[in-house]
Amino acid sequence: MIDKKLLEFKIRMQKIRNILKNLNGLKILEISEIPFDFKILKKSGYYEEQKTPNSKISIYSKASDLYAWIIQCLQLEDGKILFLLLDSFPIKVKILNAEIAVKNLWQAREITILNAQQTVLFEICCDSRDEQHYLFDFYYL
Repeated sequence: MIDKKLLEFKIRMQKIRNILKNLNGLKILEISEIPFDFKILKKSGYYEEQKTPNSKISIYSKASDLYAWIIQCLQLEDGKILFLLLDSFPIKVKILNAEIAVKNLWQAREITILNAQQTVLFEICCDSRDEQHYLFDFYYL
């Protein structure tokens, strides 16, 4: 008999590995097999519908301006270590080239990361609060 949960877990992990092998500009240091506990976000205000974004940029911005904005908001720099959240799993990475990493990560039109200490969550996305802008939010955990 096949363990359905184990099979689902293996499929999720393979999906993550497939995404990671196509990302340039960063080095994978560790793939956690324990999902991020999103329950801790409740205390940080993550689920508040009226939250004002910390920053925003028009969805019609030039790609070069958008990438520069993402790098600035996420405080990315070459050599920095952080955790990228993919399918709820934290992936410890080292930024080798911030510009290349952002271009690759932005293909999904959403980036969620944790700082190296896992005390701050950063997120860039487009959501129902303002569909004409990409929004940047950060949350102290």
